[in-house]
Amino acid sequence: MNRDIDISQEEFEAIEEYIQQQMTVEEKEAFTKKLSTDLALLHKLETVKLLIVGIQEAELKKKLEKFHNGLLSTKKNSIHLPTKTFAIKKWLVAASVLVIVGLGSFLFLNRDTKEEKIFASYYQPDPGLISAMSATENYLFDRAMVDYKVGDYDAAIKTWESLLASKPENDTLNYFIGSAWLAKEKENMAITHFKKVLDNENSFFRNDALWYTGLALLKSNEKMEALGFIEKAEHDNKAKLLEELKNSD
Repeated sequence: MNRDIDISQEEFEAIEEYIQQQMTVEEKEAFTKKLSTDLALLHKLETVKLLIVGIQEAELKKKLEKFHNGLLSTKKNSIHLPTKTFAIKKWLVAASVLVIVGLGSFLFLNRDTKEEKIFASYYQPDPGLISAMSATENYLFDRAMVDYKVGDYDAAIKTWESLLASKPENDTLNYFIGSAWLAKEKENMAITHFKKVLDNENSFFRNDALWYTGLALLKSNEKMEALGFIEKAEHDNKAKLLEELKNSD
């Protein structure tokens, strides 16, 4: 991604209002229509959204590492920005707030069972695919992928399910809809879609679907069924997870 992309203040403010849903219905319709024909504006929208993703991932990783080391500090990290980015500063501050809120939810979420605690130790949301955001039939899929990456799982699911209506057996759509549902802690919905992926022996996502189905079942306290899927998956943490499950009896 070109970090030096030229975004005027007027364009940035419009993008900011669009992402924050501060536009009127008429303004949003006009902006959406413009996005469908103005590829440059589309790439600028993607740039701002993916900038937020990068900040969220970097800040969350640092905060989780501090937590596990017993060094979590309540002091907010300061973020230094190049002078050129003017209004982008507001987005960086907003992104850091989202990270802190998300971290708080993670830390204080009550997980009662051993299986749920193990799930929490091994689960990481699928990072998603690179979004080309081109003016093709894949535009809606790519746009939803950006929503997924910034944590707007509801928006991503809504778009992908609309595409799934005409392609109900599509393994890519089913896999990422399942991933979004699991990120929302709706493991039963996730399992339904992951199993559709597993029906396709040749699916590119089959191995990942096995792993995440096993984790989703584990979160649902279905340990024995979860073991069957985890054992079939190829994953760097497979042996460690199986050993931990064995010792949790």
